[in-house]
Amino acid sequence: MEESKERKIRVMQWNTLADGLAQHGDFLRVSGKHLEWKARGPRLLKTVTEANADVVCLQEVNRYEDWFLPHMQEMGYDGRFCAKPASPCERYGYPVDGCALFYRTEYFEQLSPMRCICYAQLGKGSSQRQVLQVAHLKDKRVAKELFVVSTHLKAKANPESESLRREQVREMLKLLSKSIKNRRQTLEAGGVVSAEPAVIVCGDFNDVPQSSVVRAMLSHPLGFQSAYPLNEGFTTWKFRTEGQKKATIDYIWYAEGGEIGLDSTEGLASAESIGRNGLPNEEYPSDHLALVADFEWLH
Repeated sequence: MEESKERKIRVMQWNTLADGLAQHGDFLRVSGKHLEWKARGPRLLKTVTEANADVVCLQEVNRYEDWFLPHMQEMGYDGRFCAKPASPCERYGYPVDGCALFYRTEYFEQLSPMRCICYAQLGKGSSQRQVLQVAHLKDKRVAKELFVVSTHLKAKANPESESLRREQVREMLKLLSKSIKNRRQTLEAGGVVSAEPAVIVCGDFNDVPQSSVVRAMLSHPLGFQSAYPLNEGFTTWKFRTEGQKKATIDYIWYAEGGEIGLDSTEGLASAESIGRNGLPNEEYPSDHLALVADFEWLH
């Protein structure tokens, strides 16, 4: 393996649009045939395959056991599904959705079991049904450690929901910081001097770059930066009865002062390439675009 390739980590972030929410998602300009799983499933898998990422963070997954897991294992990945305690999919008779985090087993191994946490366990709002995953991985190629978080924050564009999302971000970062601190103490107790860890946070944050939710990420002591420019393009575009939504709400964050640096990102689709009817459509199987970023170990 080339040395330069050994130092690269490709990360994919994608809200895949759950089966059931696609068919009942009030997508005004989308043909029903493009919303059925028999059409969408293979196209979702094709997008993931073509991304060829080493770490894959997916949200709104509810075909994990019968679709994503077996196909991902065939391609050399392992992972875990983190189900919501309650899901809007259930009202339509479909399985509960949640987050799924996969890693390429040729390159990575788990240093501790992947954690699946409901925000209701962390914060004040016991009714919160959103979840997050925390993976503590070792890159076997360079013997370095990486923390990866995948999450899907509270939806709806109103002040109450934004406040809840902001609280979820704070609780997520508090949990992440504690995990990093505990790991550092364990290493130092064994006589190992640890550098700032590599940290990547992926997710559908359901909020725009100008929001207090994003400011909470940017102001954190770990020094988070977005892999993609915050003032360009969009990650979701759809037409519903309530109107058009075209915005950036999905992110790949990395701790800038840590062990990894950003190398490059895959370009996002333009409005022209998607077409005037927005997402999803025949070519794009989700109402969100996939984000793919390449990182590099710095030391």
